[in-house]
Amino acid sequence: MKLICKFILSGLLLTMFVVLVSCGGGGGGGDNTDNGGNDGGGNNTGSEFGAVRGTVTSSQGQPLNAVHVRAVNLADSNIQIGSFSGITSDLRIQNGFFEIDGLPPGRYKILIEKMDSRIRAYNPTRYSDFLIAENPSISFPDEYYSGNNESSDDNPSDFVTVNVTTRQVSSGINFITNDAQN
Repeated sequence: MKLICKFILSGLLLTMFVVLVSCGGGGGGGDNTDNGGNDGGGNNTGSEFGAVRGTVTSSQGQPLNAVHVRAVNLADSNIQIGSFSGITSDLRIQNGFFEIDGLPPGRYKILIEKMDSRIRAYNPTRYSDFLIAENPSISFPDEYYSGNNESSDDNPSDFVTVNVTTRQVSSGINFITNDAQN
């Protein structure tokens, strides 16, 4: 068993939250697939893993930071790996950007969640100033990436399958939240 989900805590990357019980790839292909692009370039995904990357923006086009982005393996829902938008793995601020690396090859659905009391791991006294300061002031529902149908009024439950392959980055996973100003 291996712990995988990355969280920012006092400026350090911690590994916690999700237990991987399988490192095998997902099952066969589906007809609702979108690779989100694949840059195939060199990256730090490791020799056995892949990654997904993209952006999170509001319906008004504002880049959103401190949004939890989670990849859920379709063949084994115990494989769930997350990251936060707005900060890179080397702790640089990059508005709206996210990357989830260390993903075992397979088929995934990608989900965004606002960090609030609904998220079991959320504890405002334990997170860095980044997450507290950058938490979006807008409300939005948890929402899956819906590929070419991604918009500010898409169905948050609809998703496309994102294929993750070894040593590759599936990019172009660009969310537009279904939000309302608070």
